[in-house]
Amino acid sequence: MARPQTGLLTHLHPHRRALVYRVRDLPMTAMSVGQFSVWIPGLAQQMLREQPGKKLTAWVGFGYLFWLLAWHGKRPRRFQPHDPGAAPGSLDEGEGDLWVFLSSDEPSLIDRFKERLQDPLETLAHLASDRAGWNPDPETERKEPPPDIWIPESEPDFTRGCFVLQWNLTHPAESRPLFGEALRAWLARQGLEPQTRIESLTHETGTLVLLFHQDPEALDTALEEAVQDGERALPFLEPSVQAEEGLRFFIPSLDVLTGLRQGGIRLNRFSPTQQWNQ
Repeated sequence: MARPQTGLLTHLHPHRRALVYRVRDLPMTAMSVGQFSVWIPGLAQQMLREQPGKKLTAWVGFGYLFWLLAWHGKRPRRFQPHDPGAAPGSLDEGEGDLWVFLSSDEPSLIDRFKERLQDPLETLAHLASDRAGWNPDPETERKEPPPDIWIPESEPDFTRGCFVLQWNLTHPAESRPLFGEALRAWLARQGLEPQTRIESLTHETGTLVLLFHQDPEALDTALEEAVQDGERALPFLEPSVQAEEGLRFFIPSLDVLTGLRQGGIRLNRFSPTQQWNQ
């Protein structure tokens, strides 16, 4: 059975950072960036071996256009870009996106991780979005398995992968809405709670909300209806909240990610791969 990326949603630490890189000359560099990306979670393991006792996780995801080229047009059937009409906020569409999410018990460790990414990525991509912050929830490190957010087994090439919708919501510090509680209540009313997991990081001007989910079409349809109906339980519809960014990525399983070392999909089958030593 396919394995999710190491620590995905089960080892989140208080300090967090979400990086979005825009790939340069995507048709020419998509495969190079894909082959490089498998090194990113491995770098987190390497840094932990260098500093025993520290905590650090790193996850990698890809935008819609990047995925189509890096994987020869093969994609999860439900993968669709985020529709700004479904919920306010979006960055200008780029040719391709690489998403890196980091969490640690020390922000300085995250800073050093980002610095080590800079030189290898400099000629391949540029940093389009960088959100650093923390989650004040004392139960940030969860040991229970995540809900059923995974691609269903009817798509065997993509099982144990999932989607993430990233919103950057700005609002006054004195009126921080309870994003998690409001969104969980709304998801439950829509019947989406078992297939969606909410995480967030708080920064100086607002909150970055991450919705890990199984079915983009179901989530976007519910969001679009909520926006049209003026659903007040959604925090980004409150008068003091502005949604500046909305982006969707697919987080592949560890087996698919390591398959990029071998050039991705060949003859519609993933190449044999070997996980890095941990």
